[in-house]
Amino acid sequence: MIVKDSQVEAALNFKGDSDRAAQVQYDFSMREIEAEEAEARAYLKVNEECTVKEREMRAVVDIECMQARREAALAKAELVRFKTKLSKADAIIETWRTESANARGMEMVR
Repeated sequence: MIVKDSQVEAALNFKGDSDRAAQVQYDFSMREIEAEEAEARAYLKVNEECTVKEREMRAVVDIECMQARREAALAKAELVRFKTKLSKADAIIETWRTESANARGMEMVR
């Protein structure tokens, strides 16, 4: 067998951890919201007479806004890592199913 039972068990446990999935998605959503809020606060901080585009640009380069965007990017990276692990778990389970079906087929041939 290509896939060991322990790998299948770990994959099933990972897929069954709905709390982890919800937490990763929540963290990502919250970091995005915080980044938008930081940009809005930075936009409103600009007191000088300037064009809307200039205010937007100053807000984007604001230190707090940049930090919030970095944190949002890290949360997105964590979400992507989680989804990749989920795909890997799916592949392990599917490989195990295929192996099991093939083994049953071979038993019928004998």
